[in-house]
Amino acid sequence: MKKQQEELQIKVEQLSEQVTDLDTKLKTALADYQNIRKEIEKQQDLRESMLKKHVFNDLIEIFSDLFFAVEQLPTNLKEESHIHGILHIMSKYKDLLKNHGVTEISFEEGSEYEAKHAEVLGIVNHETYDNKVAQTIQPGYRIGDVLIKPARVMIYRKTA
Repeated sequence: MKKQQEELQIKVEQLSEQVTDLDTKLKTALADYQNIRKEIEKQQDLRESMLKKHVFNDLIEIFSDLFFAVEQLPTNLKEESHIHGILHIMSKYKDLLKNHGVTEISFEEGSEYEAKHAEVLGIVNHETYDNKVAQTIQPGYRIGDVLIKPARVMIYRKTA
């Protein structure tokens, strides 16, 4: 009888170790699954952003040209009703971009120049600023971390 109890005790300990081992393996597998799921979601988001980049790239080029053309109009023409209609359409277009996760990239004067988000169109000499944004000529656009179009800026260079 005592031998049977010892054998049962050994069997219980073995089964307990197996349960602990299986529990650890289950938790590891669950963590691996969650990590894989997160990675797949990131890849899907990136794929979606890349697709949107291709779709919006051409539209943003046209919009940028239209925006630039309206900005160049004489002040007296900007007050005419048909120009207000164009500005309203442009506002709706900006809302459309925003609703699809497209964000505008622009820089304030004196902010740090970021090469990955902007391209330099020209240099402005300055007594104190160096490699700082002087002016955003044309805003850029991105979806999440995917750059659609870099901002076009003028930067300051320190004069000696």
